[in-house]
Amino acid sequence: MMEKLDRAPVLLVATCRTGFEPSSPWIEPAERVQLSRLPRSQAKALIRGAAQEQPLSDAWVEAVLSRADGIPLFVEELVHSAIDSGRASRACPSDGVGVPETLQDLLEARLDSLGAAKELVQLAAVLGREFSHELILKVSGMQEEELAESLERAIGAELFYRRGSPPSATYLFKHALLRDAAYRSLLRATRRRHHLHVAQTIIARLPEVAESRPEVVAHHLSEAEEHELAAHYWRCSGERHSARSAHREAIADLRRGLDAVAQLEDRVRRDELELPLQIALGVSLQAAKGFSSPAVRGVYDRAGQLCETVRDPSLRASGLWGSVAFCVTSGDLEKARSLAERLATIAGTDATPRTAAAYALGNVAYLEGRFAEARAHSENALRLYRSSESAIQVARWGHDFESATHAYLGWILWPLGRWREAQSYASRGIARARAVGDPATLAFALVFAAAAAKMLRDRKRTKRLADEAALLSDTYGFPLWLGSSTILQGWCESDPSVAVAQTRRGVALAAATQNQTAVPHILGILADVLRAARLQDDALATVELALATAARLGMHFWDAELLGQRAELYLELGRREEAVQTLEESLAVATSQNAPGLALRCHLRRLRHTGLGFDRAHERSALATCLDKVQGDDRSLDLSEARAAIQTSPRLDVPRAMGPTGDAAPDGQRMSRAIAVSRQRVSAKTTDVSI
Repeated sequence: MMEKLDRAPVLLVATCRTGFEPSSPWIEPAERVQLSRLPRSQAKALIRGAAQEQPLSDAWVEAVLSRADGIPLFVEELVHSAIDSGRASRACPSDGVGVPETLQDLLEARLDSLGAAKELVQLAAVLGREFSHELILKVSGMQEEELAESLERAIGAELFYRRGSPPSATYLFKHALLRDAAYRSLLRATRRRHHLHVAQTIIARLPEVAESRPEVVAHHLSEAEEHELAAHYWRCSGERHSARSAHREAIADLRRGLDAVAQLEDRVRRDELELPLQIALGVSLQAAKGFSSPAVRGVYDRAGQLCETVRDPSLRASGLWGSVAFCVTSGDLEKARSLAERLATIAGTDATPRTAAAYALGNVAYLEGRFAEARAHSENALRLYRSSESAIQVARWGHDFESATHAYLGWILWPLGRWREAQSYASRGIARARAVGDPATLAFALVFAAAAAKMLRDRKRTKRLADEAALLSDTYGFPLWLGSSTILQGWCESDPSVAVAQTRRGVALAAATQNQTAVPHILGILADVLRAARLQDDALATVELALATAARLGMHFWDAELLGQRAELYLELGRREEAVQTLEESLAVATSQNAPGLALRCHLRRLRHTGLGFDRAHERSALATCLDKVQGDDRSLDLSEARAAIQTSPRLDVPRAMGPTGDAAPDGQRMSRAIAVSRQRVSAKTTDVSI
């Protein structure tokens, strides 16, 4: 044809594969153009063009891009196949983007041209798109020379790329669709047999691969429908990812393990294998989604059901702990206490569940405003703790309980006036977390220590710890700790507008995790920042929302401070009588809780505003009594202001922010009245507060 067209006024465009040579020479002038793969932008444009007016979801576009490798023919055929099958508009191509029938025959023809090497290529397809020389040698059972010859033939046919030289070489299918076509050309029974053989070979002859990459073994066992053993390796992979704080990968592998377990017919065995998978999944979901996310609830609800049938006491205890932690952070304190007491009962002599139960009971008591009881439970947790079980605690329970208990004591001791000890415990919590080496444990300790520093109005220490916590949480994807640290960073900002924006951003991040325990505390910080920005109406609405939330949840750890904030705002808004009443309520709360640290702040507020009718002599005497009970650093702003107030009772400047943490709820009638009043006073602007 080229000879006949030599002198004709015709433009001939022909395509061929690399390496093709025509039977007769090219007629000059002929220009050869080497076509490369389409860049991503052009491939995406081709996808949209091939789809024409048909809807194609973003997920499908991405799937086609990854499978077509920039080959225009592949792009078009994949799009047409997706549209014809009606799958293209789905949000996610969950069943994969397969090889279109229009390409299967074409690709299989290339495989058939390999002769005896075809079987090796099919086996390689079972290994995946990329595989090592060592692995293909061991699973093929071929001699080195025979294998080398077959591999060279496949490389020459442009099926594989090779990197490096044998025996350290790795091979990559040139196109994803080539690998898929080779894989699909196998009968299903043959595929299963190959997958099982690969898994057994890795376990027996490449144990270091089985240990370092258990997900590879798990994949082959799943494809071989060896579900029980597959579940074991998926769990190993998930726990390995979790130990490296790669929680998204852990979640994916643990869910694959649950899929494998679901295939088992023996219910007893199925439950025994499912519970440790659910427990491990819960730990990673807590880190990745927050302790109170719906996904965490679903996992621990299921774990609770399994605990009724599984006999292993250690698994039952760690499964029950997940439900305890969820109830604490979601605000169901009554159920949390009941479950923690049950955990202590079933623990027997096992140190870790006994430690966890004491820790949880301390959390609940603190959140309810019973600080002395919280301290007793927490100190008991430290006595029960065994450092030898730390690794198990982090992997199965999501906590190193020594670090977590130290962190909580940094909060618990503040309202009790033991400020020096509170700082020490917070620092020890960080030190222990660093020794454990778990990023989630460290983020927890840093945030709690930063908040403890804020309670003491130590802006410099708060910022330093919050900055480290924010960086760590952003790096590893801990949304609760990122939100909490961002809030504390906002409180440290000197520019009011920047402080408001950053604090609101942190509040939104924290709120997305649905953690309820921090809400009164968080809203108190936001109110501080809004007040400093002279947004008193917004600040008051925020305080009212915080008090209403605390009343609804029975979390009274911060009520005295919130009432104090409300009183200050009332004064600034000219609502003098309500301010006087609220200052009385604040002091009643602190007094009923036997909390000298909180009471000291209450008396300071009353002395700042001597025109409200409070007896100055009485207030100075009461403040002196509080000072005798507070053990703190002489550099503490609260202590220095209290001493100055006792000496001169001046009208002190009101500080921008008095502090976060938990304290609060008296059992007496005054506290009940305070909460009832706060419910009535929730401003219509509350709905505008960004939480």
